[in-house]
Amino acid sequence: FMGRGGVAKHDILEEMHRFYPTFDEPRLGMNPFNETCQGTLPICLGIIERANSFEEAIRYAIAVGGDSDTIGAIVGAIAEAVWGVPDEIARTALTYLPHDIRRVYDDFCKAIARV
Repeated sequence: FMGRGGVAKHDILEEMHRFYPTFDEPRLGMNPFNETCQGTLPICLGIIERANSFEEAIRYAIAVGGDSDTIGAIVGAIAEAVWGVPDEIARTALTYLPHDIRRVYDDFCKAIARV
């Protein structure tokens, strides 16, 4: 929410330190599986803290191991709000969607453009 409002990454992380005094170091391939919020969010915030771009954050999320789909979803959402998704990555990702899902995506984009 803060990222979408234009708040800088540093200020977002400062606010998150109120809830999580320390963020976990993203140790590649060494993150144990933990599906809880308490176990997952500190590693996600550690990734955002160390990353310098959307792509770097996603690469960290893939490489740390653990509950990969949850980590990827959280890191991806925060990274998109902080840095945005680079056009080339967005265009390429959309080519992987099946036609019916792509149609839903396109309809959604049209609907929010009218709001």
